[in-house]
Amino acid sequence: MKQSFNEIKKIAFETDTNCCTVISASVVFEKDYQETHAFFKARGRKNGKGIGWQELDKVYKELGELEGFNVTLYKRQYLGDNDSHLWGFVDDENNALCMMKTKGAITINNFRDYLPKGDYVLGVHRHVVGVKNGIIQDWTANQQRNRKEGTAKSRVFEIWKMEKKNKVFKDLKSKYDFSKFI
Repeated sequence: MKQSFNEIKKIAFETDTNCCTVISASVVFEKDYQETHAFFKARGRKNGKGIGWQELDKVYKELGELEGFNVTLYKRQYLGDNDSHLWGFVDDENNALCMMKTKGAITINNFRDYLPKGDYVLGVHRHVVGVKNGIIQDWTANQQRNRKEGTAKSRVFEIWKMEKKNKVFKDLKSKYDFSKFI
């Protein structure tokens, strides 16, 4: 079920606060908010409380597996040497999602300059931001979090990339003869 942030917030904020993790999961996995909320609750999240970063990674990956998504966590890491100052977001296998010249280059306001269009959850200071097809689905859309772009609270320091798995269809030709329909 596709829901935008504006649709979800009407439901979410009636009974909960600090639910950015649940909202972002509902948006990027195209899952009903109530079902997503129940999933998080069954894994220890309490209403009005956030969830720790390590636990959040486990929940996103578990939910992604159930919903048919590959979920990859990319962390900000220094990749340069004495001659170059290079930063990147890399996964556990050191595959880089993107490169940048400074540690805090990517913010919620400019992430599109660095990341290909897709579905992400951006980790910033005490908040996560859901991104569906390159569009922020969060209250931070079109806002600067600290009045000044690039300040500590709007800098992205973790990125979860969600990719829908390709469905694999069995070869039905071996079981059925479709030649008469051609």
